[in-house]
This record gives sequence, C-alpha cells and structure tokens, in this order.
Amino acid sequence: MAKQVVWREHVAVIGVYLLLTVLLTCPLILRFATHVPGDGSDDPALVWNLWWVKQAVVDLHSNPLLCDFMFYPLGIDLTFYTLTILNGFESIPLQPLLGLVTANNVIVFATFVLSAYGAYLLARYLLPRDTHPSAPFIVGLIYAFSSNRLVYASLGQFNILSTQWIPFYVLFLIKSRRKPKALRYSVLAALFLLLNGYTEFTYAS
Repeated sequence: MAKQVVWREHVAVIGVYLLLTVLLTCPLILRFATHVPGDGSDDPALVWNLWWVKQAVVDLHSNPLLCDFMFYPLGIDLTFYTLTILNGFESIPLQPLLGLVTANNVIVFATFVLSAYGAYLLARYLLPRDTHPSAPFIVGLIYAFSSNRLVYASLGQFNILSTQWIPFYVLFLIKSRRKPKALRYSVLAALFLLLNGYTEFTYAS
C-alpha cells in the first residue's frame, strides 16, 4: 500500500511539472506542430541537428558526426559542433510519427519535466526526513523553471536548455560515494554523465 502511495505521489509531481511546462511556455502548446521557441538565430540550427541525425543514421546509414551536406564536397566534422546528438537520437522515433517541429517541442517539454523531476528526486534524497513534503517539489520548480532556463528556451538554445540529466548524475554520484559497495550507483552516475556529455559538452566538463 505504501508503495502505491509513493508511486501516485511521483506521478502527481510529474503531472504538475508537465502542466507548469505547458503554462510557462505558452503559447507554444497552441502552435506545437508549426512553431519552435526561439528568436530565429540558434533555433533553426538546433532543429536541423535533429533532422540531420535521423537523416544520417536512418536514411543514409552514415556517421552523423561527418556531414558532406555542408562545405561540399569536402564536408565537415561535427564532433565539436553543438550537435546535441542525444537529442537527435531521441527524436528519431518521434519524427516519422509527429514531424520534425513537434518532435523538437516534445524534447523541449521533456527538458523541463525531467529537469524538475530530477531535482525533486535529488532534494528528496538529501533533505532531512522531517522536511515538509512540498520542499523537494519547490526545489524542482526552482531548478527547472528558473529565469535562465526560460531565457534559453525563448532564445531557442535547446542545447543549453538540456539540463535534465545533471540532477540525476549528481544524485547517483552522491549515492555511489555514500554506498561504494553498491556498484549500480556508480554505473548510473557514469551513465548520466555520458548523457550530459552527448547532450551538451559543457554539462559534462
């Protein structure tokens, strides 16, 4: 019974974070299939990233880090470009079903919800047991919906917006230090560090 209560609490928290994402990014939800957030400078390139990763992997069966669609015929190495390759892989199953623009916006929404939920889990783990239940929720709220994230969203800098894996990495890193014999925490910390790096290099440096 206690597990059911905890499960429902987590679902409710995620649901509220999703609702706040819809409200705080409005009117994006009203133009979800036709518009992306941004000022027209970085957002087209970052949406192109999603298209290119799918084009390279699914259609061309080639390395997405090498692109001859630019600087043809020499091509260009995208290894140190802000390719946000993990976001690109995440978009691959979404693009055929939803289209490129909607796939991008789903990922944008996910960065808010997962950032908030990850910070919520981290705070829930670190705060004393007698802390008011709303405190971890507020921590997630502050982390995910802070002014700097909303600014990056409005500028279309989806790579910098992708902060969702950081709190999960910190959570499992702390757990791995506190329980060094529990190998799963070290593995999960390493996994989320990799997810950070393949989403945005600066978040793994």
